Amino acid sequence: MARLLGMAVFFWQLNALMHAISAKTTSLPFMLDKLGTGSTNRGDGLRQKGTETTFAEQTCMTADEATAAVNRFSQLLQFRTVSSPIVPDHVIEPSEFQRLHHWMPGAYPEVWDMMTVEEVGSSNFSFLLKWEGTEDAADISARSSSHYPPSIPLLPVLFLSHLDVVPVANETLSNWTYGPFSGAVEEGYVWGRGALD
Repeated sequence: MARLLGMAVFFWQLNALMHAISAKTTSLPFMLDKLGTGSTNRGDGLRQKGTETTFAEQTCMTADEATAAVNRFSQLLQFRTVSSPIVPDHVIEPSEFQRLHHWMPGAYPEVWDMMTVEEVGSSNFSFLLKWEGTEDAADISARSSSHYPPSIPLLPVLFLSHLDVVPVANETLSNWTYGPFSGAVEEGYVWGRGALD
C-alpha cells in the first residue's frame, strides 16, 4: 500500500514523470533546470526526438491530471508481473508482461513519442528509455544568466524502477485488505502488490 502523499516511491516518481510528459505539464521542479530554452516546433511545449526544445513552461498538475496519474498507477498495479528466481527467465506469467508492454505506450503516448524505448533483459521484458538532450552554444549562454555557472556541464539523470513484484503466498491472501492485484484506490491509499517498494 502507498499513501498518496509525497513522491517517495521510485515508481510513483516515474509514473508522475511519465504522466507529466503525457499531460504536457510537470509538477516536478527538477525538470525545469534545463527545460524551457528555445522554441518548439510542435506548438505544445514539448520536444520531439531530435529537436532542440524540451519544455516551454512549467505548470502544476490540475486535480484532473493528478486523478489521471493515480488511475494510471492503479492500472499498473493490476498487472500480475510476478518474478521468481526458481522459474526460467524469472518470469512466472510472460503474458502479463506482454500485456503490460502493450498497455504502456497507450498510457504514456508522449513518453513513447519523445523517448527511445528499447526492450532489454533475458526475456525483453524490461524497458530502457532514453530521453536525448541537447546543449548548444545558445543553451550555454542562457545558463550563464541563470543560477548555473556556464562552466558546469549539464549531466545525465538516471531514473531506475522495476515492473516486477514478488509472488503472493496463497496463505496470506486473507491478510490483504484489498486484493494484491486490485490496484484499489481507497481510504487515501493505492492498494496492491508493488505499490510501495
